[in-house]
Amino acid sequence: MGEPELGPIASGLGRILMYSLEAEDKDQYSLQEIRTIQDWIVKPQLRTVPGVTGVLSIGGEVKQYQVNIDAQKLQARNLTVSDVRGALTQNNRNVGASFITRGGEEYIVRGYGWVNSGTAGIKDIRNIIVSKSEGESPIYVKDVAKVGLGPAIRRGAEVSSGEESVGGYVMKLIGTNTSQVLEDVNAKIDDLNKSLPEGLKIEAYYSQADLVGKAIGTVEKALLEGSVLVLVFLYLFLGNIRSTLIVVATLPLSVLFAFIAMRMSGLSANLMSLGGLAIGIGMMVDGAVVMIENIFRHLEERSDEKISVLRLVGESAREVARPIVFAIGIIIIVFLPLFTLQGVEGKLFSPMAYTISFALIGALLLALTLVPVLASLSFKMGGRHKEPKLVLFLNRLYKPVVNTVVKAPKIVMGVAVIAFAGSLLLFPYLGSEFVPTLRKARSRFARHCLLEPAWNLPSSMANGYSPL
Repeated sequence: MGEPELGPIASGLGRILMYSLEAEDKDQYSLQEIRTIQDWIVKPQLRTVPGVTGVLSIGGEVKQYQVNIDAQKLQARNLTVSDVRGALTQNNRNVGASFITRGGEEYIVRGYGWVNSGTAGIKDIRNIIVSKSEGESPIYVKDVAKVGLGPAIRRGAEVSSGEESVGGYVMKLIGTNTSQVLEDVNAKIDDLNKSLPEGLKIEAYYSQADLVGKAIGTVEKALLEGSVLVLVFLYLFLGNIRSTLIVVATLPLSVLFAFIAMRMSGLSANLMSLGGLAIGIGMMVDGAVVMIENIFRHLEERSDEKISVLRLVGESAREVARPIVFAIGIIIIVFLPLFTLQGVEGKLFSPMAYTISFALIGALLLALTLVPVLASLSFKMGGRHKEPKLVLFLNRLYKPVVNTVVKAPKIVMGVAVIAFAGSLLLFPYLGSEFVPTLRKARSRFARHCLLEPAWNLPSSMANGYSPL
């Protein structure tokens, strides 16, 4: 079962939405007022959206009650800063008093000692007693300090279109569906814009939906282009439309097998895992090509034999079954080092290795089962087939090269050994990290500048952040 471990509630890519509060009239609201609206209206509402683990505020001025102590007055009354702090703490808290039972029901007793808000709160703080001795007048906070409203120490700023503004960003819970959370957050923002004070609205300037959409679009484009190229080149090399269609039919079924295996293993369909399918399109048809070519060869060479197509296809399939298994197995073994990657590299590239392996296993099963069945239904005995012109052309180029290198085996082996030795010399200079860099987007995000201290960022971003 293993030991339980604590994990983060948000990942390094958990910042799914960034927004700012824009005022139509810049003089209508101060930065302190906008920050108060962000902290007490917008932020609590956005945190109620399912899948949102936190909403962080940035920019503006955080309103707070400030007690500015006069050191001379404090010393004249023989008091310390700790006395004032203790008095403020004792006079602004809640006290629990258990419960009482009446008529079979329990009523919780609680004493509220909160300081009121606004100007009334300032008056309450001023009238808090710091010290009172018998026979002497009490000493109030107003006797040793000035009380008022003011901004807290700045911990960050946001600049929007050249002017300072107030905003925030939404963090999603790790493992949740980004698209669904963003959809719910955008719906909540639409509702909030209807209830915000007049002249103030929330504008999102970065949404991870754009990144997700571009990633999915890239994968879709790669899969489509790869499938078309495979179809074209298969026809050029096979020279038979039925053979080509049989081989191509294994592609979507192999992808389906990979998706089923991903679902059973808990692997999500992300950019890297789907990218593995785009990379493996050419490898997925290898087994089917070998199988269909061997069946086609037997149909031509044994066309004079009195044998059923079904039996001939079965013999042809058994003949190349073992080589196909070993060939695809070797390809899967090549990806084994990716399974051993740890840290960020492992999280990025291991899904690709798993997806390619699943797709190749599915392609292997289809090459051994579906392809022979489709071939037995599509082909007949006695058919004649001419080699495609492309294959004949390549053969004319290949035969002289083969004849030349066979006559000089020592030279060929020497060149191979030298090339291998050269690759070993270059090995120490290869990079040891495989983390890709994201290109900076040129959009509304580029008009905003976030200046944040390291302690106000998630741990994965604490080395500094300046998205310009």
